[in-house]
Formats: sequence, C-alpha cells, structure tokens
Amino acid sequence: MAEMATQGYVVTVVQACRWAGVSRRSYYYRPTKAKPRVNEHLAARVKRVINDLPYAGYRTVAWLLGENKNTIQRLFQIKGWQVRKRRSGARPRVQALPSVASRPNERWATDI
Repeated sequence: MAEMATQGYVVTVVQACRWAGVSRRSYYYRPTKAKPRVNEHLAARVKRVINDLPYAGYRTVAWLLGENKNTIQRLFQIKGWQVRKRRSGARPRVQALPSVASRPNERWATDI
C-alpha cells in the first residue's frame, strides 16, 4: 500500500481495512492502560496509620511514614481512602431578636 501512495493513488482507511481483512474498529483500537500496581507492604503501613488517625490526609500520612506525598496520594486514590473534604460555604443564619422600638427615637437604622 505504501507503494500505491507513492505512485499517487489515494487509499482510504475503509479500503485498506477491507483488503487486509481487518475491521475498522480494530484499526482504530487503542489498548487501555494497565491497572496501576500497588505496593501491598506500603499499603499495609498506610492502613495502620489511617486506623490510628482516621482524619489524617495523604500529606500527614506521607510525613509520618517518610514517603513521597505523591505516592501516598496515588495509593489513597486507588484504594478509595480519601478523607472527605469539610463542607464550606453558607451556614444557616442565627435568628436575631426582632427589632421593635417601644418609644420614638429608640431605634435607628440606615441604608447606604
């Protein structure tokens, strides 16, 4: 087929796959990456630390074990041990006492 291309013939993917007896899906197939390997000895050490300190994140665990934080973070992700992030944002308002004036000139308010 390379010879045909050098001679100026246009060969489509469909034609080339038909001639080779291969489906187009096989032609475009990209193999998936292999599953990441886990160091079980390190995972056991990390699990012990997590059991003792359940709210320790990957940085704290990495510091305690003297390991690289990226390695520990990847291990946390693979094993599903990520510590949940604290909720942040709006909190419910505390109900204030009603602003009621009992006599004139007792309560003033302004708006800018």
